[in-house]
Amino acid sequence: MLSDAMTVQLRYRADKLAWKLKVTAAEREELKLRTIGAIDQTKAERTAIAKQRHRDRMRTRRRAKGAKPRAEYEANSASRTKPWIAAGMSRRTWYRRLAQEQSPYISISI
Repeated sequence: MLSDAMTVQLRYRADKLAWKLKVTAAEREELKLRTIGAIDQTKAERTAIAKQRHRDRMRTRRRAKGAKPRAEYEANSASRTKPWIAAGMSRRTWYRRLAQEQSPYISISI
């Protein structure tokens, strides 16, 4: 029985291993440990931090590709600026004429 107990490998969870090794979140970040938890952060906190970092990376990536923030996009959108009023026509007519200008092959007869 004792020999059986000696041959069994112990597999600790990330947080249990962190407590045994006394690893803090700062040490975990500095050493780039991914399979060991931290004694001063719960798994939920680590997950929330990872999700926020991922969101920030994706936002930066989208901005680099030319995407605008939603507030800026909406502020400059046709629905907000209402160019059809300045042109003196209805909204539907303005969009119809815009479509005709952009694609000369589409003919709409009224």
